[in-house]
Amino acid sequence: MDYKALEKLKKIPIYLIPGCGKFGVPGMIKRHVAKLHKTSNEQWRLFAEGCLRNRYFRDYVLDRSTKCIACGKKHTDRSRIEQHHNDYLWHCIGDVLPEDSPDIQRKAVKGEFPHVPDCRQCRIDNPAHFNECQKRIYGVHAVCHERIHEKERYFRKKAAEKLKGDFDGVS
Repeated sequence: MDYKALEKLKKIPIYLIPGCGKFGVPGMIKRHVAKLHKTSNEQWRLFAEGCLRNRYFRDYVLDRSTKCIACGKKHTDRSRIEQHHNDYLWHCIGDVLPEDSPDIQRKAVKGEFPHVPDCRQCRIDNPAHFNECQKRIYGVHAVCHERIHEKERYFRKKAAEKLKGDFDGVS
């Protein structure tokens, strides 16, 4: 990676990097967390995958701020906004929506977890839990979302190199 590319990556706030953020454990990424939540796999997948397809939850996350939290620029009508998890150490405690619910933004694609949680009812029944869910996900520009994951890959590669170096140095 050249210096200019690295400078571009430095502009991403560190708390947006999965595993480095406010709630994250360093190096803890989605596939690692999935193993921790194997006893509550469905509830975890509702948070990790299903809530992103819930229209009510998406609107709530995107309405929190008119600016992209990664670059600080305003969201516009032409902006492609995506939802970004800054950590996956959470799971849903609510019910699953029926397939014909108007709160389902889009159907699952092939290989994707098929269920969507009832975030609207969860906010009424469990407001503290709902707030924990929504503060772990941010609305960011699609380009910024890719930059966040570029930086995540960079940190993960550096951590792997350090671990390998530490391991090689052990006698």
